[in-house]
Amino acid sequence: MTFKFAAGFAVFCLLMAHGITVFAEQKLGTNEYVVLEEVYAFSSPEKLLQKVDTLVQDEFPFVMGVMPVYQHTDYPAMTEFTEVVRYAQSKGARILLHFPIVQKENAEPQEIIAILKKQQSMYEEFGIYPRGILMG
Repeated sequence: MTFKFAAGFAVFCLLMAHGITVFAEQKLGTNEYVVLEEVYAFSSPEKLLQKVDTLVQDEFPFVMGVMPVYQHTDYPAMTEFTEVVRYAQSKGARILLHFPIVQKENAEPQEIIAILKKQQSMYEEFGIYPRGILMG
């Protein structure tokens, strides 16, 4: 998972394996967000929750780019992951579907759109309502 800021931010951020350290010269503007990119369902939900709590506590508005999940949506890890994402959503996080990783050089747009629609439906079944698409 990486942290990214739009150009012009007066913020320096260092994402460490054991947590987030954020040094801010000023608060983020009204249209500026911290981006948690490539949030995977089968990564540590505890670490994700720590990151979310840090951002909420420090009042940083943030966007979470959740990666597509193609299988094993019935695993307990998926349930834990979606609980954390729903919690982040309830604290004001904007949830975005991360654009799928395309393996084929000549992938058809209809194929990608179908994947995105399937992902949106799957996340909505878990009570997560993506607001857009994040393209890295």
